[in-house]
Amino acid sequence: MRGSKRPDGGPGWLWIPAAVAIAFLVLPLLALLLRVPWGSVGEQLTSPLVLDALRLSLTTALIATALCIVFGVPLAWVLASSERWHAVPGGCCGCS
Repeated sequence: MRGSKRPDGGPGWLWIPAAVAIAFLVLPLLALLLRVPWGSVGEQLTSPLVLDALRLSLTTALIATALCIVFGVPLAWVLASSERWHAVPGGCCGCS
């Protein structure tokens, strides 16, 4: 049987790249958590340099989220309601 399916419906070979992707996400976070000096984390988080970095990260994330909403929602609406994409078998993303 070619491309045997797992009981959950997905091909078994997809678990290999999925495991690699999970490792790329989890291992760096785990490494960061293991290197944190937990005894002085409160003092370090209140330093002006760290507060500036956190403020910049939060501002950048909020702007990126707002841009994704402002441009992504109308684009999704147009693509979902367009007749052109319904002509493609499985829709625009290959979904059935």
